[in-house]
Amino acid sequence: MSMKLVSPTKKSFTDKIQEAIKFAQAGKIPSTYIQIDIANIDAIRDQFGISAIDKLNSHIAEALKQVCNDEEVLGKINDKSFAILTSENNENKLVALGACLRDAIDKNPATTKNQKISPELYIGATSLGLDLRKVTDVLSTAKSACDHAWENKMQELYIFAEESRSLTGTFLDQKWKQELQDATRENRFLLLVQPIVSINGKTENRYQIYTQLVSKEGAKISLAELLPSIERANVSIMLDRWVATTAIKKLAEHTDKSPKSQFFIK
Repeated sequence: MSMKLVSPTKKSFTDKIQEAIKFAQAGKIPSTYIQIDIANIDAIRDQFGISAIDKLNSHIAEALKQVCNDEEVLGKINDKSFAILTSENNENKLVALGACLRDAIDKNPATTKNQKISPELYIGATSLGLDLRKVTDVLSTAKSACDHAWENKMQELYIFAEESRSLTGTFLDQKWKQELQDATRENRFLLLVQPIVSINGKTENRYQIYTQLVSKEGAKISLAELLPSIERANVSIMLDRWVATTAIKKLAEHTDKSPKSQFFIK
């Protein structure tokens, strides 16, 4: 399977992952999916502003292009994560690739207003073996690998161990189900209200609602990243109620100052 160095949309990138899964299912040598998480993306945004995030993203994208070869596919899968799909599956070479990525990103750091932007990067990887049949399984496993690297403050690339495959699916779902239930009891959700800007630059009192989970360690995780586990663990109704109730309260606060405010919830 030939893979070219491109900057695909999320959909086309997931299509590439699906192709790689089918390739492995056909008995071919499996590819490896690598995810690079920017753990402190919210802190960077708060400190430097949204323009700094654009600069950082461009900087990381250029570093990835320098390190990766023409057969590897790059993708930006969400606001804080990049990914690489590679035919490489040798553990030592994958760890070396992770080290090269860090070196390329750190060598010429992104700056804004003469200040260095220092991303906290955690890198996880998983092989697209016979037991990973869905794109969501691949993404969940890679996310678990990144979380493991973050929890253990690992600077090197962490490969999701073969003996830990049971974490995929049911175990991960149960893990997030418990985490979400605990977060509900402990009030560890954040409801973010972001203005919707029209093409003429006006907000017109319209806002998009986003929800984040704050882990016990203080990390902020978008619920959009957890949707597969949320749906399979049957906790979506619980979260929908929380989002709807909290959004109504916030809307009431907004309408006291701007009676025509509108909230949009996906």
